[in-house]
Amino acid sequence: MSTACSSSSLCCSHQTAWGQWCGGYAVSEVLRTEQLRKLFGGLVAVNDVEFAVAEGEIVGLIGPNGAGKTTFFNLVSGAMRVSSGRIFFQGREITHAPAYQRAELGIGRTFQIMKPFPRLTVMENLLVGAYLRHPNRHAAVRWAAEVIEMMGLAEFASASARSLTTAGRKRLEVARALTLSPTLLLLDEVVAGLNPVEAEGTVELIRRIRDRGATIIMVEHVMRVIMGLSDRIVVLANGSNIAEGTPQQVATNPDVITAYLGTHEGRDARPQATWSPGTPAGENHSAREDTGPTLALRRVQAAYGDVQVLWDVSLEVRPGELVALIGANGAGKTTTLRTVARLLRVRDGEVQFGTNRLDQMSSHDVVNLGVAMVPEGRQLFNQMTVEENLLTGSSLARTRTLRRTNLDRVYTLFPLLRERRRQEASTLSGGEQQMLAIGRGLMSAPRLLMLDEPSLGLAPTIVEEVFRVVQDIRREGITVLLVEQNVQQALRIADRAYVIESGRIVLEGPGPELLQSAEVRRAYLGI
Repeated sequence: MSTACSSSSLCCSHQTAWGQWCGGYAVSEVLRTEQLRKLFGGLVAVNDVEFAVAEGEIVGLIGPNGAGKTTFFNLVSGAMRVSSGRIFFQGREITHAPAYQRAELGIGRTFQIMKPFPRLTVMENLLVGAYLRHPNRHAAVRWAAEVIEMMGLAEFASASARSLTTAGRKRLEVARALTLSPTLLLLDEVVAGLNPVEAEGTVELIRRIRDRGATIIMVEHVMRVIMGLSDRIVVLANGSNIAEGTPQQVATNPDVITAYLGTHEGRDARPQATWSPGTPAGENHSAREDTGPTLALRRVQAAYGDVQVLWDVSLEVRPGELVALIGANGAGKTTTLRTVARLLRVRDGEVQFGTNRLDQMSSHDVVNLGVAMVPEGRQLFNQMTVEENLLTGSSLARTRTLRRTNLDRVYTLFPLLRERRRQEASTLSGGEQQMLAIGRGLMSAPRLLMLDEPSLGLAPTIVEEVFRVVQDIRREGITVLLVEQNVQQALRIADRAYVIESGRIVLEGPGPELLQSAEVRRAYLGI
């Protein structure tokens, strides 16, 4: 086979089971990073990360939301420049090499968001990469056909990329990377969104790729897959290495368990409530009712385009309850909330709120019924003041008096917001912004408040304050559905909880009982 290579001094010839391509000489250590750092302004996304990957390994790179996994991939592939530190590939430094040279050397990657050329056929998509390795047309077609056969896409070779199923597009994404004959393959969530049969097929495919000579680093949130497939696991949290070892060693490491499940500071005393939200006309939700659930999901399925995320999800939240929905990254927690709020269409199943079918309503009608969602990431209007942000949540308050009443109640709950009501939201700290986001959700005096990761990115003392506020809200009769990464804290305060794994509810029960459950750890860590 011929080799397409630039004149770069980084490029040389190397022969493996994948064929001949640029990639340096055969060494046992394929990748090594030294004190790798990436800063975004004052934010440290990757913090002195050091680890090495040996030839032929499958290494799993795991960590909670915001750990720095994708940023690390971007640094290794050249999509981002490092702030400091060094990267070595097959014994040579590539820290400042551009992305195209790294691809020539033999670093290939997939992306979590699949972006094939939709109007091109599967074969044409692969020829884009094949021509970079084989300028001769016959050689390029031969190589693309070989990859298509290996990936199980032969019957779709002449089909357009947009006609493929999600599983087919995932395979095409991997196939496109393989046309570059990579020595090192970076796989970013290639199993996410697949059903169990498709996921198992992808696992076998990854093993075959490794057996043909590729070294693999994979980011994957389906923990049973990555724990069962990886020779070794590296764990990132807050941009730093916190653990490394076999899947069993990592799954039982206290630091890893804390990173995924959070900590419990032992503050069980619940403070007295200091506020009471306004109640929409005709409603009285200050006490629990036994007439049925406030919210019920029945066999709900939901998807983003062709990527199905929820599979027959059923859960109930009763009046006045605080129910936690927990699960690993990518399990479908936020998607569940978005489905209830009608920000995402229900593909099948029912979403019942009292006597109303939310899945048949518009999102603004859902809000009018008394459902409020505090999104992950706060999503504030940064150039507006604190009070202006709060007032954007008061659309259900029909009179100025009611708006002022709701506003005063929020200020009673969050005195600091009153002090800073004239400040722009962008000038607040992370904890203050989270309080503002919760306050905005309360301005509509909801019957159901959905909170998505309210403690994400906050300091421990602020996290404690957030959970105290959530308890106050529940005690005043507002029903709460909580999605939270700090599992220990969430289960401690929850009446009940559901565990979601790969878009399916796999466990439910009282919060304190699940707090001690080995099944919860298995759902998060795959063992």
